[in-house]
Amino acid sequence: MDDQFDWIDSKEVMRAPAVNNEPKFDVEVSKIVGKPVRQNDPRLLALIVKWKRAKADPDMKDNFLNRPDFLVELKQVFQ
Repeated sequence: MDDQFDWIDSKEVMRAPAVNNEPKFDVEVSKIVGKPVRQNDPRLLALIVKWKRAKADPDMKDNFLNRPDFLVELKQVFQ
């Protein structure tokens, strides 16, 4: 008779599931730099903000990884 019901433990009713809040690695930037770089690294975020502000056309797509001058600066920051 117990096989018919899916029993819930009373201790588990109000407990939130465990969440992995560890930041992820930016794979493309890590390959360029040669060492692991997290997505929320403050150096990376500051560099992206700097380049977004310097962009002449605000409607242009943000694909900085195709720009050689950005790559040079990115490697210098993460040495």
